[in-house]
Amino acid sequence: MQAIVFNFLYRRPWGSGKRPAANSFRYGSGRADAGGQGLPRAAAPSPGIGGCGTAARDLLESPGPAISAGIPSRMTMSARLHRLLYALACVLAGLYTLAARAEPATVDARAIAALVEHSVLAQLRDAPLARGAARVEVAAGALDTRLTMAACGQPIRVAADLSRQQARVNARVSCSAPSPWNLYVPVEIRVYRPVLVATRELRRGEPIGAGDVALEERNVLAAAGAPPLTQAADVVGLNARRTIAPGTLLSAGLVELPVLVRRGDRLGVSARSGGITVQINGEALGTARLGERVRVRNLQSGRVIDAVVTGSGSAEAI
Repeated sequence: MQAIVFNFLYRRPWGSGKRPAANSFRYGSGRADAGGQGLPRAAAPSPGIGGCGTAARDLLESPGPAISAGIPSRMTMSARLHRLLYALACVLAGLYTLAARAEPATVDARAIAALVEHSVLAQLRDAPLARGAARVEVAAGALDTRLTMAACGQPIRVAADLSRQQARVNARVSCSAPSPWNLYVPVEIRVYRPVLVATRELRRGEPIGAGDVALEERNVLAAAGAPPLTQAADVVGLNARRTIAPGTLLSAGLVELPVLVRRGDRLGVSARSGGITVQINGEALGTARLGERVRVRNLQSGRVIDAVVTGSGSAEAI
C-alpha cells in the first residue's frame, strides 16, 4: 500500500507534467532548497519502519520547513501535504499488516471432508468390516462450504464406529488446542466383495442350478437383510423362496431347502430302542424339508408319532 502511494506522489510533481528542475524537497531535512544548485531530485523514501517514524516525527514536532527567499508559499503547503500523505500511508500500511497478522488461520469444509475420508479409509484397513474386501470406498457427506473452523495446534482427531456392518457412520472430528472444537461428519462406506447374483429370473419354488448364479463384485453394505452368499455350493440344489429378479444378490433369506415330504406320502420310519433299530411304515400328515419335524401315522398300529425328515421318503422317530 505504501508503494502505491509513493508511486502516485513521486511519479510526477503536482500541477506539472514535467519533473521539477530547480525546486525539490527531501524528507527529514526540515528545510526546502531552491535555485537548482545541483541538489538531487527528491526520491521516494523507503517504506520501512524507520522512514515512517521519521515522517511522523517531523510532521508532529517540526513547526514547518524553513523556506529560502524567493520560494513561493505554496511550496510550504506542498511539502507539508506530501509529508502528511506519507505519514498516512505508513499508518494505513501498519493497520493492514496488523489486520493480516491478527486474522486467525482456519480450516475450511473441503479440508475437513478430505481429512475425514483419508482417516476413515485408514481405519478400515484394520477393521473386520473391510477385511478381505476387493476394494473399499469412503465418501464424506456434503458440508456447508461456508463452514470454517479454527486451525488446530495439535493433530486433528477423527473417530468413527466401524465395528458394525453399516453403510453410514458419523465421524467425530475434534481439535483440543488452542481453540477446542468438535464436529460430526456423515460418512458413506462402500465395501466391494465377490458375491453370488442371479443370472436369470428364478420363480418361487424353482430349483437353483449352477448356471443360474454367478460371482460379481458388489457393494455388500448396500444389501438389506442377511449378508450375501459367496459360494455357489450354498445355493445349488436349493429352491427360490420367492421370485428373484436377474442381478439380485443372493442371501440365505432368498433360498430354502426343497420340500422332501408332503402330506399323504409314504415314509419309511426308523425307530431306535436301546441298541435295536426297528423300521416301520407310516404316512406323512404334513409337509417338511430336510431336518424338519413331521407328524407320521403308523400304518400298522395307527399310532401317531413325531419324526425328523432324513431324506426323500425317509424319517427317524424322535
